[in-house]
Amino acid sequence: MHKRSLDSTVLVLNKKKSGENFLQIELFCPKQGKILGLSRLSTKSSTKCLLDLFDIVQINLSLPTQGTHFFINECHPILQHHNISKNYNIFYYACHWIQILSRNLIYVDNLDYLFSLTQKTLNAFNLSSQPHSIYLKTLYLFLRHEGYPIKEDWLTHLPSQLLNHAIFVLKNPLIEQTTSVQILETLIQNLESWVKQNTALLLPNLIYSYFT
Repeated sequence: MHKRSLDSTVLVLNKKKSGENFLQIELFCPKQGKILGLSRLSTKSSTKCLLDLFDIVQINLSLPTQGTHFFINECHPILQHHNISKNYNIFYYACHWIQILSRNLIYVDNLDYLFSLTQKTLNAFNLSSQPHSIYLKTLYLFLRHEGYPIKEDWLTHLPSQLLNHAIFVLKNPLIEQTTSVQILETLIQNLESWVKQNTALLLPNLIYSYFT
């Protein structure tokens, strides 16, 4: 049977068992958005294609003429973010962002920008101890790029005491961040409430689990 193939750099969003013999792996492909890949659970495939959450990999997939799932032929890790899972807050907000991707990729036009933003975000999560600021900055940039009036509406309507903190967080590099976790969590809650009321963006409620 003739098969179409796809070679691309992708991000691993999630993975779970599919039946007895396969892993179903959810991928973010900057060419096609969210795609599902199947990897056979065998000694040969497990040594050839070890994928984990947050991994950025170069991958080769094939899709039969009749079918919806890609089959993973080969993959080669480009960048892995092992430090993310070592800290609860970092892992929490990294997973939160990954869930936002998973739920909203089908609605996003500029996938290349979002893939690039996510690469920078995961790198920051992996290297920094400022997960609240990273998540707030990333969500703000994403909303602004998608054309939502995040600056004109959300930012300018913040209470003055929160506005000053928000501007500081958004304008300054992570190494200079001094805003308390309590204020950052308040800003995140405020922003997510604005998202729910003013956008079509789907936010996650709980972190999903995945197989390791």
